[in-house]
Amino acid sequence: GVCDSGGLRLYIDGSLRGFTPLESGLVLSGSGNVWTIGRNAEFPGQRIFEGRVDRPMIVQEALDAAAVRGLYQRGVEK
Repeated sequence: GVCDSGGLRLYIDGSLRGFTPLESGLVLSGSGNVWTIGRNAEFPGQRIFEGRVDRPMIVQEALDAAAVRGLYQRGVEK
């Protein structure tokens, strides 16, 4: 997923599959910027992913669709 000032984007297999715009002024990092994989620190006990995540990657800046697609394609080729 990618979160920036425009909203939340969900990519699956390198393709954009979902988008949710953010309300103006909404801050999702109010929980002390706790990193989690497979669930959300903002919503404990909710939205829990039950599956496998191969080679998770955390980047400092939001990626655009082309960058996400490129990462996915390089990962599939390996």
